[in-house]
Amino acid sequence: MATNQNFWLFSILLAVVSLALGYFLVQLTPARDNFEERQSLRDSWFGFAQSNERLMLKFIVGNEDCLTHPEYRRSPYGCTPSNLSYENIDKEVMAVNISRTSQEEKDVAVPLPSRISFQVHHPIIIQKLGLYWRGASSSMTSTYQVYLFDDMNEETVVQVMFSSSSPGVSLGDYLFKPVESFILPKDFQGSVVVKPLAGDYGWLVTPGGSLTLETGGNVISYMQFSVFITELPKNPAMKERERVLIWLKVMYRWDEPQTANLPIISKDVSDMFAGNFMFLIHGSEELMETVKQTDEKRQEWSTEIDRVQKRLQEENKKHRDIVLVDAVDTYQNLPLKVLLFHKWLTDNVDFKYLLKTDDDCFLNIRHILKTINKTTFPESNAWWGNFRYNWAVQRHGKWAEHHYPTTAYPAFACGSGNMLSADLVKWTAKNYR
Repeated sequence: MATNQNFWLFSILLAVVSLALGYFLVQLTPARDNFEERQSLRDSWFGFAQSNERLMLKFIVGNEDCLTHPEYRRSPYGCTPSNLSYENIDKEVMAVNISRTSQEEKDVAVPLPSRISFQVHHPIIIQKLGLYWRGASSSMTSTYQVYLFDDMNEETVVQVMFSSSSPGVSLGDYLFKPVESFILPKDFQGSVVVKPLAGDYGWLVTPGGSLTLETGGNVISYMQFSVFITELPKNPAMKERERVLIWLKVMYRWDEPQTANLPIISKDVSDMFAGNFMFLIHGSEELMETVKQTDEKRQEWSTEIDRVQKRLQEENKKHRDIVLVDAVDTYQNLPLKVLLFHKWLTDNVDFKYLLKTDDDCFLNIRHILKTINKTTFPESNAWWGNFRYNWAVQRHGKWAEHHYPTTAYPAFACGSGNMLSADLVKWTAKNYR
């Protein structure tokens, strides 16, 4: 599988386009600086396909590079800058801090398990795990488990227990316990999770004031996930009206009758944090050096962007097989590039089918065209391929979907090869916003 130095994979799309004279179009979406990869394709099946008069082949490339140097991005797949600073070096940072505007500020009861999720942009050392508890520790009637979970590898890193007999040390509105020191590397994605030891679900009163999430100078960032439920939880200890009002605030939008019974994105995710943690920055000298080199790296990257732009223009002038679409060229923008190509295709070409394949696939163009000619395909509402069913939505990693409203995708065709009829392509182009 081909990659460039910034870990951007390029995806291949094959568009089979029927024109008045029977021409076809093949389209690929590599990264801007994948010059060698594009040429290798021209020298293999892509070049062979160009000799077929029924085929027109195009590379689809974003018209902008990410202006942030790859070393200073939150993720190798996006363009969000990390904006690191070093003012918190050698300081123990508490992740969640509470500020109350009034002494009468009421707490909020939320369901457990509760989690606070984060991603590491410079290595940190986990020192303590915490539990929100505003009353006397003697009033704790349950035992609570607080653990650091590695979301990528789906395993517990370290855990502690809080109970009336072993409450830990009080610090502000939280109880804390020290844990074995673990260095969490750059790009680590994890969660601090709170759950009752006696079962998988429960309730805990959490802060109703304003919560501030400390990043330690952007060495970590917090990931907000949509919270979805299918029914209101039952809690005999709470009055019916209070129970509904809590979930009205956190979970539901009742002002729209047509969606009153459907789960939606939580607007008060800060109310869901029952856990806390404390950390130190690891590798302070390396962090200081990284921050000090910001301007130098920015200028270095600007020079590289200019070089890529000039070479890309020369390449397109020579081969005339590149289409620039209005997108910043990053891996996370591949779906956008596909949609923009759908729009370009709809506006510029009269076609019947669009066939997509991946960059690690060799296309037997002759066989594809022969199969299409011999097979009776419906000319509308057609989606042909090897389908996946009940495929779990990934919340972490390269393909993360933080706000997709279910735990599984609807059935979809694999990327190795699937074909859409023109009406579906035009529908996506029309409905793209």
